[in-house]
Amino acid sequence: MSITSVNAADKSVLIRDESGAAIHQISGMTKLSSMFLFVSQENHKLFYVSKKHVDSVFEENAEILQLKSIMLTGDLPKKPSWEGIVIGFSDNKNYLFLSHEHNGNDGDAQFHQIYRAVLDFDDAKQTLQLGVVKPFSKPLPFLQPQGKTIKESTNFGYEAMLWQGDGQKLLLLPELSSRPAISLNKFGEQQDIEMSQHGFRISDATHIYDQCAIITSFCYKNDPICEKQNKRSKLVLASIQLDSEQIVFNKTVNISEQHLQTNISKNSYPALFNAEGIVMDNGYVYLVNDDNPGNGAFTQLKRLLLPKALKNTCQSQITP
Repeated sequence: MSITSVNAADKSVLIRDESGAAIHQISGMTKLSSMFLFVSQENHKLFYVSKKHVDSVFEENAEILQLKSIMLTGDLPKKPSWEGIVIGFSDNKNYLFLSHEHNGNDGDAQFHQIYRAVLDFDDAKQTLQLGVVKPFSKPLPFLQPQGKTIKESTNFGYEAMLWQGDGQKLLLLPELSSRPAISLNKFGEQQDIEMSQHGFRISDATHIYDQCAIITSFCYKNDPICEKQNKRSKLVLASIQLDSEQIVFNKTVNISEQHLQTNISKNSYPALFNAEGIVMDNGYVYLVNDDNPGNGAFTQLKRLLLPKALKNTCQSQITP
């Protein structure tokens, strides 16, 4: 079923594939022109849907949003463990960037790494053509929290990515505060970027404008790493200021009360919305969840108005 929150602009809809089957463990989303793109942790696939169709589904209070898909091909890791997705434009080409997290299997030498493929887009036909996927970066550093072994830390990586068009660089935000952010130039060369300390589990990011972005963080109540809310799970949005030397957190908005629980669940009671992907578009924030944490939530796309506190963070920089 579709639900509408207290604010009529805030809505959620179930996500399905072309056949109507559930898409599990969606871990990131981004946009390209008039299209939204999604990646699932457990599939070597790229899922996509037109922005026009997303708008119609929400405005008509439809129950289901169906996504199309295209297979990933090329020099792929042995097992899919995709955690982030973003589009960058460089040298007159659109590039798809994917963040892969090492899955922790013994003997598997593939660690956290960024992959890239050329992406051709036909706006009129709303179709995608994806080139071969290849490793773009060298293996990325581990985010090793204090007291955790390397093997225990393989689930902490760089899930949030932002394309910096002015500098033609890919910015990788660490899930935790244990390491700096990383900037990759168009050759995949790494440079550390200072980042202020935070208590989040950063899962994705989206631009408001080139020097300002919003991150989403879901902290489960039993997670020992991130900051919770009175021993309860916590869902927040936060704005960050970007430049070539440092990343600073500005405003944080706790949206747990309005958006942490969802009635779109496999249970007779509300489940938790584990926001794994975020896109900002036309004054709205779009969030997509991961249905895997065991709390019973179906995969869904949520739309809400950008909180005023975050809008004001960058208001002076937004052009009419």
